[in-house]
Amino acid sequence: MPGDTTAATTCAPADDCCIVAAGITACAAKTPPVTLKANNPANKNKIPNLFIPKNPKKYTGVILRSLSQKRKLTFTTPDPAQYHNLMDSKHYVDFAKKIAKKAGEILLDYYQTNIQINFKGGDKRNLVTEVDLLSEKLIVDAIKKEFPDHCFMAEEGGDCGIKPSEYKWVIDPVDGTTNYAHGYNFYAVSIALMRNNEVLAGVIYAPMLNEMFSAAKGHGAFLNDKPLHVSKTEKLETSLLATGFNANEKGRNLPIFKHVLPKSQGIRRAGSAALDMAYTAAGRLDGYWEFAIYPWDIAAGVIIIQEAGGTVTDLEGKPLNLSAPDHMTILSTNGKIHAEMVKEIGDGNR
Repeated sequence: MPGDTTAATTCAPADDCCIVAAGITACAAKTPPVTLKANNPANKNKIPNLFIPKNPKKYTGVILRSLSQKRKLTFTTPDPAQYHNLMDSKHYVDFAKKIAKKAGEILLDYYQTNIQINFKGGDKRNLVTEVDLLSEKLIVDAIKKEFPDHCFMAEEGGDCGIKPSEYKWVIDPVDGTTNYAHGYNFYAVSIALMRNNEVLAGVIYAPMLNEMFSAAKGHGAFLNDKPLHVSKTEKLETSLLATGFNANEKGRNLPIFKHVLPKSQGIRRAGSAALDMAYTAAGRLDGYWEFAIYPWDIAAGVIIIQEAGGTVTDLEGKPLNLSAPDHMTILSTNGKIHAEMVKEIGDGNR
């Protein structure tokens, strides 16, 4: 495919129009990028989907520079997979926000009513309610209808083992089920989309708080459509942290908790991994860690924190493998305290 194109031309309605900048709209899809003059009325209806990168220079082949006072731009044909990932991620997060909102309505309808509660494997610490199942069914049905070629992995079920797909939806229909069952308001719906081992889009919706945290790869992170950014805290000693003690961690976290607590300004244990990560992305917390976590607990939080400027690894500072078949560890921070957190968690784990 060719490199630079600056000639003004038309954009077929089927094309994915992508950029508005410096008075010029550029469109690129299956053909090399071309430019459209935004002030030409004839072009208005040929721009069905606008994409404005948060940091255009970050994406090779999207926007390189202004050419002249004639308000033309230089475009380089992007790698098709990279370009369409960026385009699709915004579409996917908009879809996820809509179904998270609908799932949240179910949670609110049943909240503090006489719901049926069961226990996974007989473990009284590992709850599942009828609302988990209703919420998950709504989300899964919507995904199957909209994206029949995609598979899904959810806390209560999944079909990726029998229906492999490079696109995988990762769902926690009620993150913080124990909180929900007890009438404690800290719970959320968490939905993410992965392509292979990369998270493209994520949504965490807390219906009782009316807070929708969202992010799409390359588009930034948002809370109720307002931009999010992690905190600027630079030292552990001035940090507010969060952690969790879930049913599978088997006491491994307590020594670390005792070690890190006096070195920080405090540690919160609120019972929702998804919201702990969302709060880290929003700068309300400076970091969060936990043992024995599953992909559906954290996948949406990973992209939201990354797009908000933070860092996510395992407890040793190594990259996460969200496609791992078993549970994992996680450390998410504002980035500035990450190395210090890795060290102190390691010291507390000895």
